[in-house]
Amino acid sequence: MTLAYPDILSSLLAAATPFVLTLGVPALIYFVKTKVWPKVPTVLLPIAAPILGLLLDYGMGLFSAAPVGNLYLAAFFGALGVWLREVVDQLKKSVFV
Repeated sequence: MTLAYPDILSSLLAAATPFVLTLGVPALIYFVKTKVWPKVPTVLLPIAAPILGLLLDYGMGLFSAAPVGNLYLAAFFGALGVWLREVVDQLKKSVFV
């Protein structure tokens, strides 16, 4: 059985979804905070992260021709990316002051 080129790309994109969500959500939030809505209330950021994770997962499901993944995991990976960014920011402030 040979895999067609689109099947390999689809499988690769489906496998990379957690990484894309974890790195993509903080990048989207950074873009929104700097370019689109600089005075975004900070209260909205923890709410926006899981929602952006769900939207990115849905979009990647459309492009990879794979079914949309687990919605709970998509929300988790979206929030995880923001949490990791916050941990790095706090470490920079505390260690490199």
